[in-house]
Amino acid sequence: EKTSVLLIGSANFTRRGLGVLRNPAEANIEVCVLLKDTADKLDATTITPAIAEKGVVKWADCCAGNLAAPSNDVEPSPWPEFISGIELVIRWEAAPLTGILRVKCTSAANFTASWEKPDDAQELLPVGDLSGDGIRTIDLNDVQISSLLVRRRVVVRWGEPPLEALFPINIASESKPGLPAVLGQHPTEQDLLAYFHGRIDEEDLMSLLIERGQQSDGARTNEIPPPGEELQNYIVREFLEGLYGMEDTLRKAAVSPRVFEQAMLGEFSPVRLATETQKAFIDHRRTATATAFQLLELIRLTEGLSPGTGPEDKQPKPDWFKQTSERALDHLLRNIETAAARPEFCKACSVASFRKLVTGLLRPNTAKRFWAALEAGKGHS
Repeated sequence: EKTSVLLIGSANFTRRGLGVLRNPAEANIEVCVLLKDTADKLDATTITPAIAEKGVVKWADCCAGNLAAPSNDVEPSPWPEFISGIELVIRWEAAPLTGILRVKCTSAANFTASWEKPDDAQELLPVGDLSGDGIRTIDLNDVQISSLLVRRRVVVRWGEPPLEALFPINIASESKPGLPAVLGQHPTEQDLLAYFHGRIDEEDLMSLLIERGQQSDGARTNEIPPPGEELQNYIVREFLEGLYGMEDTLRKAAVSPRVFEQAMLGEFSPVRLATETQKAFIDHRRTATATAFQLLELIRLTEGLSPGTGPEDKQPKPDWFKQTSERALDHLLRNIETAAARPEFCKACSVASFRKLVTGLLRPNTAKRFWAALEAGKGHS
């Protein structure tokens, strides 16, 4: 009752979520402005260009005289002009979440950055050294990431006497697909298997997540007690049968860069399923052998995916298809790296029969990257 939303441009918000539709080819994610006031106090004349007819701006008739710089009656607030942008990069597959802030600097000016705690207290963040390409990084833990996702800003201080500004942060493009569609809720492994089997569609799954979020008031309710061996075997069988539906879903989504990116990396994707599988292993809900096998199959499917299903689909893959597939493969290999922090996972992957399976299923370069991820993960144990 104290906010209103101003939509600029055409948008389809008739469905739940940001343009999540039953037909992914019609997905339409737009931009809006959140105003911290009620709609009746919004004076549209102050934001509408002078050349307008029935609310439609005729830019062809708009001349320089119709546009003017805003009055400068208010003293401008201090601003760290040496910072051109701050991006939040999140490793969604990590348990717990990890990430960094990428601060783009035009100089080596000294400054500090702080994050705001839930009680509004501030705590300094460790700012790294300036790199050759003008980037300074800040390591983040899961608590800091949660706060930054809500507030979308950091407190920057610089100069002498010290100046202060609230600098907005953007979510890095490579991290956006992993954002939860419903705040505080992710689909469980069973949800995703049901989705790829076709037992539940995207709209109904979204409704289910919203319902869980309302019941838990934002707290996680999808924690599952450790299943017995019989249930684990059932889940792995469900997983194998779901691979066909998954491949079909991904091919149908290869109609545009944005739709394919969401299908490969978003909430209802093989990357999300891999993350849930790896977390099930970390939480002792999945054996090391089953986890290694499931992650291997997802890597195999991703590297072999091609758009379409007919003979005419032997044409070269579009650049955006190859780039998104490669990003998905990177995410899947990071799940291998995360799981490899546990010795039993490395042991399961070292069995001769599994090594032979990796060699038989994956292309040589991908198999090499698989073993490299495994070795990198051992260093984190």
